[in-house]
Amino acid sequence: MKIFSSVFPLLFLSIASVAQKDSSKTEVDSLTIRENLKAAYLEKMAWENPLLRQGALYTDVFAGGNIKSNLYGQPFFKGKYQAVRTNAYFSIPLLHIGKNLVTASVGASHQTIHLTDIVNYNPEMAVENRVEHNTLLSPSFNFSRSDKLFSLPVIFSVTASGLIEPISGQTQFSATGLAMVTLRHNDKTTLSVGVIGMVGPGAPFPVIPVISYFHKFKPDLSVSLNPSGLAFRKEINSGNSVSLSGSIASNISLFKRDVVNIPVEHSFSTFEMKTGIVYEHLFSRKIVTTVSVGASSMFTSKVVDGNSGSNTFIKNTQSTVPYVRVGVSFLPFWKGLSN
Repeated sequence: MKIFSSVFPLLFLSIASVAQKDSSKTEVDSLTIRENLKAAYLEKMAWENPLLRQGALYTDVFAGGNIKSNLYGQPFFKGKYQAVRTNAYFSIPLLHIGKNLVTASVGASHQTIHLTDIVNYNPEMAVENRVEHNTLLSPSFNFSRSDKLFSLPVIFSVTASGLIEPISGQTQFSATGLAMVTLRHNDKTTLSVGVIGMVGPGAPFPVIPVISYFHKFKPDLSVSLNPSGLAFRKEINSGNSVSLSGSIASNISLFKRDVVNIPVEHSFSTFEMKTGIVYEHLFSRKIVTTVSVGASSMFTSKVVDGNSGSNTFIKNTQSTVPYVRVGVSFLPFWKGLSN
């Protein structure tokens, strides 16, 4: 990145200057310089790529749209659907030994769903206008190793994640494996390819080939492509940026309902794409505020048996709706327990 090539010569000169004044401090000062350089580099990368930030808190408000639902392949109901989601997460490195890194993260989410203007097609299982609230806790642990494969940098990663609904005690667990090899890396371009394997009820596909690409056309204009989406980013100045983005994500809610002919434990999952404009402001050195607006389109919306994770008994069709996101995120600021 540009900050690396521009700052490093100045830091190198600083080391040389200090060495002339007090050679006994050389090792300590050199270590401090390297740590400061690394921190600045990570800050820059995280400012350009939200996926690299250490934590975030944000709320998505979705406008009301149409929903049509089938139960076991038969018409169930139709009506209006509106949702509000609030998510928070925080990650810390637990252990860093050589090429190996263990990281822990904890997340929490709350979703409110409004169902209105209901028209029932199955009188025996009538759905009423309602407001659903769902809270989830999501701890996870990640092990990653950076190495070489045919002289190319490669990263192997395994993540174990859990979903906990604290009121009912319902839980789900999943695992994700990742292998990425970097084919090209310089000041302007980074290209990596790999594969992601997913096991768990919320996985849309078991195995997905992935590509990660970043290119800087100018110091203030860049494009990034990764498994979560595509973004064109323009830096207005050192503390403000605007992006045109399209992102893909899944969302899960866990419920318990004691209804005849329906599983007691069930999971409501969606797989959706958001497209829109993202504005970010560097509020302070470590804090980024975000406002984005756009449209949300559902690829899949279904309810499955929470015990099996595969028995889909409700499928929904939902219309594309506008959404607004407001949030705050944090550039890397805490090393946790790493050495």
